[in-house]
Amino acid sequence: FDMIAGVTGTLRSASDEQLQVLKEFNITRASFMPSVYVKEDNFKMEQPSIHTDVQKFRQAIASNAEKRRDRGQPVLVFFKDEKELLAFTDSEYGRKLNARVVVERTSAEEKRHLINLSTRSGTVTLFTRSFARGTDFKVFDKNSHEGVHVLLTFLGESISEDIQIKGRTARQGKDGTMSILLLVDDLLKQLYKDNPAMIITDESPFGCLDAQKNPQLYENILARRNAIYEEAVKDMKDKMMGLRTDHV
Repeated sequence: FDMIAGVTGTLRSASDEQLQVLKEFNITRASFMPSVYVKEDNFKMEQPSIHTDVQKFRQAIASNAEKRRDRGQPVLVFFKDEKELLAFTDSEYGRKLNARVVVERTSAEEKRHLINLSTRSGTVTLFTRSFARGTDFKVFDKNSHEGVHVLLTFLGESISEDIQIKGRTARQGKDGTMSILLLVDDLLKQLYKDNPAMIITDESPFGCLDAQKNPQLYENILARRNAIYEEAVKDMKDKMMGLRTDHV
């Protein structure tokens, strides 16, 4: 292991711009090993759902978590930040759910304890997004036949983040499921920062918000997200090259 410069589970998702940045640091070789985590044959993902009303959005989050909990699955719900998480727990739907909460400011000891409890069958735990990357959710409970259920309530910033979030379930050959619930207002703020007040109609950038009528809805959203991320990476590379030139 002396010659390993870094380990990541998302290198295959790196864009050409990102790979070019690595080359600037003379990192030109990589080895890929089979993952012990998500395998497609034991992972099931529901069709993403897009909501225009924040109360119905929160109701859908609670309903999805309750349904999976009542089926005996451990449920991990990930929110964009603590503000969004607390807005949910303060809502009538969040209060009825009676879920455990883990945020960045939770003490280290309490975090370890709650993370261990979160994979027990029939439990619901709410997390902020930082716990969706790198947190090892170990599953020892054999009572959950469908495995851990991940419920994502925001759009990740990149393909890499998508892979990391997905990797919180169906780990080490076990079963797992995932649902994605998104709020239109959040999408507009993230994907159309120059015009976040854009009116949502069937002629909007997303098209019809009914996934049954618009099967490409989520793919269109991801395409817009990926284009924005690629541009951000390009800007980062250009700035890095500028700094290198200034210091030569």
